Amino acid sequence: MNEQPEKEPRPPATEPGGVPWGLGTALILAVAIIVFAVQNTQVVELRFLVWQTTAPLVVIIAVAVVASIVFDEVLGWALRRRRRRRLAEKEELRRLRELRKEQDEGS
Repeated sequence: MNEQPEKEPRPPATEPGGVPWGLGTALILAVAIIVFAVQNTQVVELRFLVWQTTAPLVVIIAVAVVASIVFDEVLGWALRRRRRRRLAEKEELRRLRELRKEQDEGS
């Protein structure tokens, strides 16, 4: 007979009464971001081509980080879409070749 081994139960993410790993990591990250923001409040001048503005350094860095994340996600989405389209075209071509082969064998 086909006996499957029993799955061992997953250990809890924490010891009883402890803090989950995800929550601990999020708290550490939040504290690091708050410290970063407090330490980088000085106002700096930003010049880009013909535009010029002043803003707190933390705001400029945050805008740059968010813009980078958005750019990365949009580029990744476009590349995944292109790859899926190419795979679909390959599958369609393979299906048509098999159909053609079956028709040639049948005649």
